[in-house]
Amino acid sequence: MGREANWQILGGYAGKVQRRGLAEFVTPIAVCVSEDRALDREKERSGTNPDPLHRIRWGALMRLYRFLSAEYGFRSLQEKRLRIGRIEELNDDFEFLGLALAEKTDRIALREVRRHLHVKSGVLCMSEAWDSPLMWAHYAESHKGMVLGFDVPERAFYKVDYTGKRPSLADMGLSALDDITPEDIKRLTRTKADGWSYEREYRAYLALKDGVEINGAVHYFLPFSTNLRLREVIVGSRYKGKRQEVIDAVHDTTVEVYMARGSFEEFRMVRQRQDRMWP
Repeated sequence: MGREANWQILGGYAGKVQRRGLAEFVTPIAVCVSEDRALDREKERSGTNPDPLHRIRWGALMRLYRFLSAEYGFRSLQEKRLRIGRIEELNDDFEFLGLALAEKTDRIALREVRRHLHVKSGVLCMSEAWDSPLMWAHYAESHKGMVLGFDVPERAFYKVDYTGKRPSLADMGLSALDDITPEDIKRLTRTKADGWSYEREYRAYLALKDGVEINGAVHYFLPFSTNLRLREVIVGSRYKGKRQEVIDAVHDTTVEVYMARGSFEEFRMVRQRQDRMWP
């Protein structure tokens, strides 16, 4: 089979991969959210409280954190939603392209698959911890932003794998790129260089629906819900906003709202226990 034919097959195969390979990523959190909305409608119609256990039928919950600038963090609190990222907007140039390929036509084909994923799917990136000074510096406006902590279904997210070596076709058990499977595609979506390991990242892939045009560009959002439940708001040590403004935006007394500071003993961020430091 010629290389040009290979490119055409991979280009066409991207649609099949989109439907099959990412189905388990797109389905869990999307179904969780749709079930949550359906239950809310049921509650409105009946005036009763549906069984809360039905809302977590996807299994155990885990706490994950989203780092944001002050502006976008506060806007997320007000609008009760998170912006969904796009694969070709992420800050790693090797995103989905971690596979080491010697043939130019193979590299073109893989980029074509990534383009299909970018068009059809979004990604929600979060971290398993909020205490990294690097994360605050890189993703929370150099400690001037905030971190939002959410309880989410474990099955909706998967952990990113960090590696010091780009896998080859042989490493993935493939003799040619034509042999790539949906499972291989999923592996590529969660493979990053070990230089990114400080992010301790978890991801959920989502089908893109109901885009909103803002300043001439279309953006996609995931609303807060029982399956994206806000539990913590942690502002940076250089955050300029007032505590009461954040509390009012959260509008939920069950959510912890506090400031971070540098540890006195380690290179990590900890909770600021002195409320007077954030009036």
